[in-house]
Amino acid sequence: MPDAPIPHFPVVHGNVYPDGTAHINFAGHDVSLTPVNLDDARAQITSYAVAVARDVLHRPVRLTTVDPDGHWTLAAHPDGRVTDLAPDPRPAKRTRRRRAVSAAPTSAPTSDRPTGDRSSSDGRTVPFRIGHLPERPAPPTPSVPMPAWTVSDLPSEAELTVFIERHQQAGPTKPVLLLAFSSGTVVRVTGPAVVGRRPVNDTGLELEVHQVDDNSRSLSRTHFAVAWSDNVPAVIDHRSGNGTTIERRGVHIDAAAGVAMPLQDGDRLRFGDLTCQVTLTVESEVTPR
Repeated sequence: MPDAPIPHFPVVHGNVYPDGTAHINFAGHDVSLTPVNLDDARAQITSYAVAVARDVLHRPVRLTTVDPDGHWTLAAHPDGRVTDLAPDPRPAKRTRRRRAVSAAPTSAPTSDRPTGDRSSSDGRTVPFRIGHLPERPAPPTPSVPMPAWTVSDLPSEAELTVFIERHQQAGPTKPVLLLAFSSGTVVRVTGPAVVGRRPVNDTGLELEVHQVDDNSRSLSRTHFAVAWSDNVPAVIDHRSGNGTTIERRGVHIDAAAGVAMPLQDGDRLRFGDLTCQVTLTVESEVTPR
């Protein structure tokens, strides 16, 4: 019998950083981890989500994890199972190179998902989709025993109820990404977007286009794109001149061109001499009368 659909809220967020440390956030509770290795970090995060499902929610809970190997959206079940919630991967479409001279104008792309190109390490051009994070392998299974979490390590059911009511009292909400640049420009992103000094949407599809004032010229014309997956935004460097670096809890993560790097509230982006503060929030959706 297939599992029932997993609610989208609340979510256990787990992150493993390049320096070996890890962090869990759930319903306003922050848990810092000092795992001995990557497998141990995954085991601690997974077991925490299972404990939430078993002892707090009494139902499966969504778990998003980001570690050096990729980004996963999972479900932790009260019986200890962990299942992958990502859709089955589909083969990437090969992009066609444009001819120098076209005999007739071509029609606009029919796909409802933005696409683009990025350069691989061996110089080939491979596709990525701006609307979604790149395909990734199946979530790794920790090879170490999962530690046990006691009820005192978790938020109480009363705390969780207050947390949920506080986030639902304004009605339906949508995620918003705020980018506050050191030049004074504040960019508000609610969907797939391109950002730069003079950005151009050359995909033929509907994207937000955000121009940033930059007298230092640290930003390229189209410096980066923003993609969303399960309401989690990611930055995709657009082969920019100065590159894109994520500063997170004292750790610097360089974004490879064309690779989606999930963002967290409180991150700072650096582009040469220009910086940008990242804020993730939600706002109420206004329903027309």
